[in-house]
Amino acid sequence: MLVVPEKKGVAVDIVEAVGEYIVSNYSDRDAEEAKDDLNTVQGWRTEVLAQSQGLDARKDILTKYFRALCAMETRFPISKESHHVNVTFTWHDALRTSKKASQPNIHFEKASVLFNLGSVQCQQGNVADRTTDEGVKLACHSYQLAGGMFAHLRDAVSLKVSSGATADIGKDSTNMLVWLMLAQAQECVLIKAVNDSKSPGILAKLAKQAATYYEEAHAALSCSALRDLYDKTWREHVACKMKTLAADAFFRAAMAFKAEEKIGHVIARLQQAQAKLAECKRETPRATPALEDMRALDALVTSELDAAYKENQCVYMEQIPAADTLPAITGHSMVKPLAMADIIKGKEELFASIVPESSTRALSKYTDMVDNLSRELNNTLQTMQEDARLKLLSLELPDLLQATEGNRSGYQLPETLKCQLRDLDEKGGGAAVLQSMIMQINDLRAATEEELEGALRILAEEEEDDQEMRERFKEEWTRPASSTLTAPLRERLEQYRQSIQAAEANDKTLEMRVMEAAGPVSQLHPERVGSMLPPLQPPMVLMDDTSAPTVAQRLKSQLSDLDQVSEERMLLEDKLKEAKNADNILPQMMTSSDHEALFVEELRKYEPLRAQLAQLQQRQGELLKAVAATHADFMHAFQVEAWKQNSQDAIDNVRRLLEQYRMLGENLQEGMVFYTSLQDAIKKVTGQCSDYAFSRNLQRKDMRTDLTEGAARKAAGERERAERVERDATMNRFGQMSVQPPPGQHPGQHPGQH
Repeated sequence: MLVVPEKKGVAVDIVEAVGEYIVSNYSDRDAEEAKDDLNTVQGWRTEVLAQSQGLDARKDILTKYFRALCAMETRFPISKESHHVNVTFTWHDALRTSKKASQPNIHFEKASVLFNLGSVQCQQGNVADRTTDEGVKLACHSYQLAGGMFAHLRDAVSLKVSSGATADIGKDSTNMLVWLMLAQAQECVLIKAVNDSKSPGILAKLAKQAATYYEEAHAALSCSALRDLYDKTWREHVACKMKTLAADAFFRAAMAFKAEEKIGHVIARLQQAQAKLAECKRETPRATPALEDMRALDALVTSELDAAYKENQCVYMEQIPAADTLPAITGHSMVKPLAMADIIKGKEELFASIVPESSTRALSKYTDMVDNLSRELNNTLQTMQEDARLKLLSLELPDLLQATEGNRSGYQLPETLKCQLRDLDEKGGGAAVLQSMIMQINDLRAATEEELEGALRILAEEEEDDQEMRERFKEEWTRPASSTLTAPLRERLEQYRQSIQAAEANDKTLEMRVMEAAGPVSQLHPERVGSMLPPLQPPMVLMDDTSAPTVAQRLKSQLSDLDQVSEERMLLEDKLKEAKNADNILPQMMTSSDHEALFVEELRKYEPLRAQLAQLQQRQGELLKAVAATHADFMHAFQVEAWKQNSQDAIDNVRRLLEQYRMLGENLQEGMVFYTSLQDAIKKVTGQCSDYAFSRNLQRKDMRTDLTEGAARKAAGERERAERVERDATMNRFGQMSVQPPPGQHPGQHPGQH
């Protein structure tokens, strides 16, 4: 819930200025008797400016000070006039604190105090514990009290404030605050009703009314006068609340249909809620914490809608009605601005010893007369505006007239379809999205196949290394063959290959369906859909002499005349406001002894405005009758009912195309999920293959080392034995050479002898 900040004021001495006035206009005795009251009022104002107490204490002080100002208003005229009380009140704008205004006007002071009263009451609503029954009741009552204070400020107090005051207490600002307080109070009623388990039908009405109040507040916030005053977060928060509660109303209506087992109506209402929440997410992305409620509702709507879709497909198989064929949800208000009477009328009797001057009493009476007259005329102006709006709305004008000029989709397309088409357009168009998903599926399939081949390569390389060792070491290579150990992995990879092949066949079929649907789906564009809708035009042959172009032109002219009346009505409202603000008869009253005659004379200046209002009422009434008659001719000349049926057929075709697009998208999404899951599964097997190959390679290296070292030791032993045999043979030969003479030498003959 939003909280309204309080205004900051500047200190001013009331005691001295008012005391001097009492001495000058009454007596020293009256001044002495009023001194305590003046000091009391001064003390209250000091506490009002401090804003240091708790909320209950601040409300009490503000109320007392406001009542004191009401008592002073009838006794002490405050203005720049030399013979009046010369006190200037200064207050900062509550929203734009750098801006301030100063006025010697007690109505400005009252308006500022009343604004802070509304703020404090709003704060009490915000701090109440809305999770309990008592807390939500307190919050609801506080918001209604705040609404009453802002309404009184708008309708009475601010009208007496001079121009140049801060914008926060102006008519536009206070009008918005009234709507906001009613919206927050109605939302509290909805919370209480949910806690009390009221029926979905009742909850839908309460939510709808809360959304309506937020809609009024949002419209007020969006006007040029408030756009720069209130921070944009206010507009985003109010817009988020407005759309969330409207979606909540649709959701509750869906639950009412669910109780009646009308599953088609349930889906239609939930689709309306989903579309409204989509608008909220798109248009108010920063409206926290209001977005928390929206997200919670969005999750609930999505869950219910998914369940309803499945239930309808499996059990009911009902046709889903178009949203515009469902009955409108009417709101039911349970709140209102609470009256100010109890606040204004208190037990305090300040300045009882001072008798007001006759001119002051008379001025107050005249001001009340002008206020009543102004309120009467303004109420008539507002009634005129509402009567014209409702009448044109019932006749579907000017929408029907605009449809004859080519603006077809804006009038005919339901809001849910517009939202879907806009979302599709933002994604690049339906056909482009489907083609992109096809490419993604092909890429995923290729990546999955590559992952599979990688796993097989790991097994093949390991088997090749094993076979090489087996051929080298023959029967000494005793470990199990790779083909035996990898059989389970290869079998699993082969199953994955078959799954890919089967999926690829399905992909081709789905790709053909996408190609066939590309043409029709490409028409799902806001502008192209507009061209698909039938134009509103007269038939080639009419059974009577009615001229359709003439009827349309006459209707257009009558609507233009109504616009002129509306402009004159707004101009008259401005003139009335200017006349009231400029109405200062105090100088005349000071010199007149017959105040009643003066009042009659002064009120005559409002008679021309009353006469203009009567003329506008008559003109508008005659124009509305003429528009109704021409509208009947228009409906006949353009055969509007038949056109509406043709439009509905075209809209149904758009819905079928959107459904076809949705189904293709879901099928493609399922394909992407399949390949992603299969790829993850193959990666796990690839990891197993890598672990297997790694451990086998370590085993291969160890066995090869053992076998190689054993062969080397055996060869070394053989060489050692051979060398030993050769040494023995050599020694034997040397032994023989030492005991036998050399060849050709006689025994005993020295080699040197002959």
